[in-house]
Amino acid sequence: MNSLQKNARRNTEKLCTNYFWTLDNEVPIEVIRELKEAVGATDGTLARTIELLGSRIPLAPKAYITSAIQNVALNKLPGDFFEELGTTIQRFEKLTRQQFGGRDFPLLLTVQGDLSGAIRNIGVHPAGLKALVHHYGDAVAYSLYVDFLESYSSIVLGCPRIDFRKTFEIRVDREGGPGGLVELSEDQFLEKVKLYQNLVSQKIGRPFNDTPERQLLAALIHCAKAAKEAGGDELFLKVQLHRSVFGQSTHGVAYTRNPFTGKTDLYGVYQSGAEAKKHPIEILDGDDPEPKCLRNRFPETHAQIKRYLPEIEGCFHDVMEAEFVTDEDGHLFFIAFDKANTTAKATVVAAVDLNRAGKINDLTAAQRIKPADVEVLLHPTLDDASRKTLQDLGSNGVTAAPGTAVGHIYFRMVDAIEHYQNAIKKKTDKRVILIANELLISDTPGLGIISGLVTKAAGIASHAAVMARANGIPCIVGYKGLDFDPKNNCMLINGEKIKAGTFITLEAGGEGKLYLGEGKLQNLSFKEGVVRDVALLMNRVIQKEKIPLEVRVNINNAKDAETGLNFGADGVGLCRTENMFMEAESLREIRNVIFTRDAAKCDESFKRLEEIQFQDFKKIFEVMRDRVVNIRLMDLPLHDFVPQKEEDFAALAAQLNHLDLEHLKFVAEGLKEHNPMLGLRACRFGLLVPQVYLMQIRAIIRAAYAVGQTGMAVNPGIMFPLVISEAELTKLRNYVIEMDEKIREELRIPYKSKLKIRVGSMVETPAASLAADQLARVGEFFAFGTNDLTQTTLGISRDDSAHYLPFYIENGIMAADPFKVLAPPVRELIQAAVQRGRRMRPDASYGICGEQGGDRATLGFCLQKGLDYVSASPFRVLPTRVAMVHEALTQKALGQAALWPLAEFDESTDGRGVA
Repeated sequence: MNSLQKNARRNTEKLCTNYFWTLDNEVPIEVIRELKEAVGATDGTLARTIELLGSRIPLAPKAYITSAIQNVALNKLPGDFFEELGTTIQRFEKLTRQQFGGRDFPLLLTVQGDLSGAIRNIGVHPAGLKALVHHYGDAVAYSLYVDFLESYSSIVLGCPRIDFRKTFEIRVDREGGPGGLVELSEDQFLEKVKLYQNLVSQKIGRPFNDTPERQLLAALIHCAKAAKEAGGDELFLKVQLHRSVFGQSTHGVAYTRNPFTGKTDLYGVYQSGAEAKKHPIEILDGDDPEPKCLRNRFPETHAQIKRYLPEIEGCFHDVMEAEFVTDEDGHLFFIAFDKANTTAKATVVAAVDLNRAGKINDLTAAQRIKPADVEVLLHPTLDDASRKTLQDLGSNGVTAAPGTAVGHIYFRMVDAIEHYQNAIKKKTDKRVILIANELLISDTPGLGIISGLVTKAAGIASHAAVMARANGIPCIVGYKGLDFDPKNNCMLINGEKIKAGTFITLEAGGEGKLYLGEGKLQNLSFKEGVVRDVALLMNRVIQKEKIPLEVRVNINNAKDAETGLNFGADGVGLCRTENMFMEAESLREIRNVIFTRDAAKCDESFKRLEEIQFQDFKKIFEVMRDRVVNIRLMDLPLHDFVPQKEEDFAALAAQLNHLDLEHLKFVAEGLKEHNPMLGLRACRFGLLVPQVYLMQIRAIIRAAYAVGQTGMAVNPGIMFPLVISEAELTKLRNYVIEMDEKIREELRIPYKSKLKIRVGSMVETPAASLAADQLARVGEFFAFGTNDLTQTTLGISRDDSAHYLPFYIENGIMAADPFKVLAPPVRELIQAAVQRGRRMRPDASYGICGEQGGDRATLGFCLQKGLDYVSASPFRVLPTRVAMVHEALTQKALGQAALWPLAEFDESTDGRGVA
């Protein structure tokens, strides 16, 4: 009998003492109730363990080491401590039929604290090695001994970590395991143990404790001191249960959910007896090709695990991996629980499910869902098995819009559209991927048919990147080694020719990759319901936490508006009307306006354009109802509507048959500018040639009244781009006032039924930012176009900066890509504009419509500086809302939320104003 047993009290059934609370499946229900009352409403490991005991989940015996030991650990331990420790160990011995420090059936213990780490397998000793080998085999026995030596030496004795295997040049398995340890005899192994202990003693300058009792006491004292110094920690003394090589014993890990999908499938692996190979617990797909799965071999154990896993998840309120063993008679014990590592999809699905079931509250669920997780969920991904069958083209680019696409490649949008149309007629595969130098404005109509986009030009804020994100198209920009051979209609990647029409797979993930062949996409049929649930969850958190910042959507049409709304958009922050002109019918009419000399034909085109735009705006207002819809009038320079190639001029001449080819070329030449983005575009064009803006304003106001007269509320705003002065905005605002009066007169609408048509402007230059107080005399809302504001402030082109920005960032010249994260000078201009504008008009609305709006740091800046909204592409709305919630909750935890202008929460709505 060892010294601890001699000091034990005779009453081994005493469960709660000053220093130890025993926690095992033989604890009576009334004691469990007392423990729950003592612990209260905490959420630590102790509370969860007690909860698990109450559920009668079979657990390996353990004891909670109370905080009382922290107070005595720094001094001489009192006698009653040794008595209570002895009592606890005797209970462990009774439950396991093993003996601590024994030779025949050694009981192994672990002391574990969150802050101090785990000292495992206390109780191994030279005299008991033979029994360990007999019961568990030499591989397991040696590994247990080595694990104890390394954890005890480094944690308790404070010795710099000494790797046992490397020290004695013992082969290490690639995937863990005993490696070359099993090549040693028991005597050889024990000789190495002695040498290892001597090496540790030399390094720490004192003897290595040589008995299990002393080692246990040293471990307890060390962990108690660590907890005392850290201000409290939950410590446990745990029995280590290991599988036996005889009988029905198993050892494995089971997950409470499938860690890849988040579904409640039974997933995990196990080993039986002395087997080295791991087998699945259950086969999930199709017939059972693995006869050794747990379900087939040990159906009773399988049934128990399946029964208990939901209870385990309910206790921990998270997806868990549960380590289990069964003894030689098949009795099941759970010996450890850890939070499972899950994929993005599984993380989101589990958080939503647990929230819906009431296991976690809205705040906890929202904090578990990361913006990147939602990005993955919104887009298809490449099946891992399928990836192995594809040929990597050996280069990469930058992911501008995430997702995976499969299709036939083409290098001009007209060819892609032709393939698509022919495939529909022939009922063949219509999927196409466009690979080009850059996406042209004239390519916009084809965005609805392409599955993926790759450009040689770089820049995640490039036109291609922005349009891909807006349309939910997987996109890679800056693809390295990409060239084109128009003569042979093929592309070259690092010199390798690939012809048009070839099937490829595009994977825009951590990096942008291309593969030859048709990849298989993972089934995401369940995603729509989950995405809807995530959107509603974020709405509830935003409302309950009174987060004042809105997330609106950037759109090109009513479909974009509907997509954004489904993802939780609060309104339309930016409707890009110039993209509406790129549809075939509108493009023909706007080109006729640009090129014709015939005033009558020009008027006919304006009428047709007005009707097209009227129908477009009407649909948008009907989708968005009473939510804000800010519509930006045409922003492009005219040269973007002009053909670029000889064959395109010929096609336009055939389309506009009243104009000859030479005239078209002559007009096009006259429209060329040295710096078109700072030339005759946006509001400057609207003032110089007002007919286009007047047509658009008329279409917007007509559509607003048409929808409003049906009884549906509308909230239109007309936004003028590139305004830099009060004089510009005043003249443009007069267009709106006069047009509103004219339309009301035509429709015989009385003044008392007049719609509120808000007028605002984009803020895209330093001049506009500094004149914000003057602009606020005229305008009611302002949107910072942060892509253009960054370009004009820093003098950096978003389309051309990829040549040098990486160098600047890598060498610390710039802290970050200014088209991803707002640069300090841009922040300063925005802050100055908001302060100046609000002084003039306190109720003016300010928001960000550039790509940086989805960046968490930008969202934090907007919350702190009192901006009203950010606006994102449709498929970026939900990730942006998630990022905003995370940032807002962080600010609240830091006490910064007091700066927010708080809004009232209406419990009767779903968070978007919809009852």
